[in-house]
This record gives sequence, C-alpha cells and structure tokens, in this order.
Amino acid sequence: MARNAPTITCGPDDRQELERLAGSRTESKQMIERAQIILGCLGGKRVQEVAHNGHTRPNTVIKCVATVRPRNWRRVRGSCISVS
Repeated sequence: MARNAPTITCGPDDRQELERLAGSRTESKQMIERAQIILGCLGGKRVQEVAHNGHTRPNTVIKCVATVRPRNWRRVRGSCISVS
C-alpha cells in the first residue's frame, strides 16, 4: 500500500528557492535531491512516486520529509517550511 507523503507547506519565496535549488548545476547533489523530494511532496505526490521520479528509495523520501520541520530547513538553506 502506497503512503502519501506528509503534507508540507511553504511560502512562495521558499518554493521559488526550492525550484532554483532543484534545477541547479552548481549546488551539491544532496541539496538538489532534497529540494526535488520536498517539491514532489509539495505537489501532493505519493512517496513511491517521488522516490521513482528522484531515482531513490521510498525510505529516503520518508527520512528527508521527516527531517524537514519548522525552522529546520532554515538551518539548511535560509528558508522555513512547515510539516503537518
């Protein structure tokens, strides 16, 4: 049974920054992967679908989303995204 990713919300500025990171060619691979995972979850996709699109495992998606807590993303990149 496929799991839905937890609902993540962010402001338009944060989304724009995530989109910039996801399409970057100069950021670290890990940062790009995290941004792509978070954008997939913001789009309401299932964990399995986000993992498949990112060529990674569902556990990686779950772990990435679990670590994105209010103000935790700020520490990583200067943004704030909330998880509900």
